[in-house]
Amino acid sequence: MGDVLRVGVVGTGIGAMHVEVFGRVPGVEVAGVCSAQLARAQALATQHDVPLATDDYAALLERVDAVVIATPPGLHAPMGLARS
Repeated sequence: MGDVLRVGVVGTGIGAMHVEVFGRVPGVEVAGVCSAQLARAQALATQHDVPLATDDYAALLERVDAVVIATPPGLHAPMGLARS
């Protein structure tokens, strides 16, 4: 891990708030957003200058140091246990 903490956000509903907040934190970069609906991830990434928009959770994990899982609760456990 370098000088910047690269954060990924999964989910574009409440996740959009996380993207906005983390985007203002010194030393933190929102490195990617992920959504099951790629168009939603792309729109959020464009709005906040996030370099990666994807619908592939594993691809997001490869690019970040930490991830915010802002999806429906039933998806939290499998995503939290996933490995890149």
